[in-house]
Amino acid sequence: MNYRPKSSQLQLNLNHLEFPVANGLTTEKVREFLEIVAKEKLSSQEIRTRAKNGKLEVGYPYGILQIVPSQEKKFGKFWRWDIVLSPVSMSD
Repeated sequence: MNYRPKSSQLQLNLNHLEFPVANGLTTEKVREFLEIVAKEKLSSQEIRTRAKNGKLEVGYPYGILQIVPSQEKKFGKFWRWDIVLSPVSMSD
């Protein structure tokens, strides 16, 4: 039996899964990561304000990046953040 998809592009649906990408990053490192990976330019203040409440989600081609307070919370006066990937789909 030969299986041929209708299109030449295969997709893998990964809804409702989460994968840790980085742990304990400073706000500045999160800002740089989002700019490089998701092409999203956010200020450090905006990251702190939105992520402290657990509401910072940034879309990028393969899913959603969630920025959440790290288990470490703060290092001195600096907040630490974890980045979690929730893939929506992966295309070949």
